[in-house]
Amino acid sequence: MLRAVVTAGKQEWLPESNADLAHALGALQQTDREFRSSLVDAAVSLGLSPESTLREVGVAAPEPWDFVFARHREAIEQWARQADELGRACNQILRRLVSTLDTALTMIGGEAPVGYDQTGGEGPVTGSIGLVNTRV
Repeated sequence: MLRAVVTAGKQEWLPESNADLAHALGALQQTDREFRSSLVDAAVSLGLSPESTLREVGVAAPEPWDFVFARHREAIEQWARQADELGRACNQILRRLVSTLDTALTMIGGEAPVGYDQTGGEGPVTGSIGLVNTRV
């Protein structure tokens, strides 16, 4: 949704989109905690270390669970790849948005937007987008 908002240029929707994204991330984190807890339980019940990976639990699990675990692992890997692709696409859109904003501000005599660099320091946003400081 955030990608659609940025692409459409509907800045008034950004706070709601950010709230939706935060809610989705919170739900994902909760699901991840529950998954990890279940994985530990499954590993221990199979006589494996509590730190066992999904792959290790899947290999040790009897039929049909070895098949089920393998398919889940493949699905998780696919979702991770898709999330990475979407993140990269959104990052590119935001880079173009900041570049366009910088160009527009330069044309009207304004200053470049302020953002954060990799050290956490504030400064003008240049070729690489950071988190834009909304306090400015």
